[in-house]
Amino acid sequence: MKYPARKTYQDKDIAQEYESKRFTSYLGRRGDRYERKTFQELVSDVDHPKMCLDIPCGTGRFSSELLSHGFEVVGADISREMIRQAEVKHGKHSNVMGFVICEIENLPFKDWSFDLVSCVRLMGHLPPSVKEHAIREIARVTKNAAIITFYNQKSVMSLLRRFARFTRRISLSWFPETEREQIHSIEKNGLKVKKILPRFRFFKETFFVLASKQCDGPSNSGGENASERN
Repeated sequence: MKYPARKTYQDKDIAQEYESKRFTSYLGRRGDRYERKTFQELVSDVDHPKMCLDIPCGTGRFSSELLSHGFEVVGADISREMIRQAEVKHGKHSNVMGFVICEIENLPFKDWSFDLVSCVRLMGHLPPSVKEHAIREIARVTKNAAIITFYNQKSVMSLLRRFARFTRRISLSWFPETEREQIHSIEKNGLKVKKILPRFRFFKETFFVLASKQCDGPSNSGGENASERN
């Protein structure tokens, strides 16, 4: 299925300027610190992950956080240009197992391939039907846990976005959800919500959700490298 975000991040200039345009202003730096701190808090709640999938890895922001814990990381993204930026930053790191160009709704990995799947800053770009497939695929390839972000429909920022779209007649591909909708999407597609951050929901646009696999998986959580599906 086609949706605007599939095309936007294929642009070389957007990929090269992604971090400098988003995270160098005062508000951008604050947002970056908040996201990294929240992500780290949830990672610390996961039982001894070894092999992690970061999708979409983008320029490698959250791959950095996983690598800082000593985990092995596979980066995946639909954008070749974003992966090129991630390779510049992390390509020579001994714990980077490789980068893969793929769609999240059709992951080229075997079931139970990863101890942890990280999916940050994506779900808000996906139409509901694609989002369902994406969560199902995350549940399929994880042995243990997933960290997924969603955009909060009832946050101050979301309300401002909707006002701007109405007053300026802007058409954006943006799919925020209520907390109830997020939990429903996750739990009907093979995962179980364990923790949601931040605690004060109204002031933050981004929900970070820690979820676990609903069914029991292999006992050797982290022995083998992730391999592509045959």
